[in-house]
Amino acid sequence: MPPVVTMQPTMFDNGSQRLESRLVFLDDVFVAVLTHIGAEHSGARSGKWLLKVGCGPCETAAKEPPSFQDPQEASEWFAAIAARTGRFTDPAESGSFVSRG
Repeated sequence: MPPVVTMQPTMFDNGSQRLESRLVFLDDVFVAVLTHIGAEHSGARSGKWLLKVGCGPCETAAKEPPSFQDPQEASEWFAAIAARTGRFTDPAESGSFVSRG
């Protein structure tokens, strides 16, 4: 069965402004925070959704974290990671998350 991706709307405070955000869950396990880069910002990411924080297999060491046109595109990306890694089928038994302190 494919993983279930859910997103909970919230706000993210980066110290200078509050950004529309989504808490991302795969099969009820928290995996990421997405933030919306508003159209008022200039640059290639204007209007896109940015992976602000990723956990477990959704964590990225890329210099430029992934960005998405909309939450649906992001959901597909998270589902693909879960399907590829199999890390979210039974998080209570798999030990898929390790606390980083």
